[in-house]
Amino acid sequence: MPTSRRYAVFGILDALAALLVRPLQERVTARTGNDLALRFPVHVTLRGRFWGAPDAVAEAFQRADYSGWASHALILSGPVFRAPDLLWLSVESTGPAPSELVRLHEHLDQALKPAVNIDEVLPAHSGAGYRPHVTLAWGATEDAIRRWDLPVVHSVRAELAGVALAEYADTWPTSGRVQPVCWWKSSKYGT
Repeated sequence: MPTSRRYAVFGILDALAALLVRPLQERVTARTGNDLALRFPVHVTLRGRFWGAPDAVAEAFQRADYSGWASHALILSGPVFRAPDLLWLSVESTGPAPSELVRLHEHLDQALKPAVNIDEVLPAHSGAGYRPHVTLAWGATEDAIRRWDLPVVHSVRAELAGVALAEYADTWPTSGRVQPVCWWKSSKYGT
């Protein structure tokens, strides 16, 4: 077993929200030619990429406290362009749900910190720079997006069905899917 693997933590969206978001991801990735977004389950990233020893990471993930998270619906809207080449659906900033995601992001960052060997999250995208969103595609340009005539999503209601520790393939990003290896599921969506 490798001494270090690459991970991230995802808030997995409920099945109905995923059914609404996935076709938009497919439409946009067909335009960009970059299928990376389709290699993930439909999610909000809660803790960005990092490297760590598999046993230590799994243990830290399982010890984290998930009580009280995601009791409020997320409202997704967009698409939003984020330089240099990212297109996403934003989690609307009103209501209690965004602050819950920020709280969970901060909690997971602290819970996993002892298991992190190499952190790939830029400081600008963590802590106060954390922006909860659902990635639609990489490889977009602002000019191309205007020409694509994408549907404007005003409010997709979503819930987090669970939190997943996801492991990246050894050859990422050239091949492979990002697969959940540990779960904490909302009691509403099963155990």
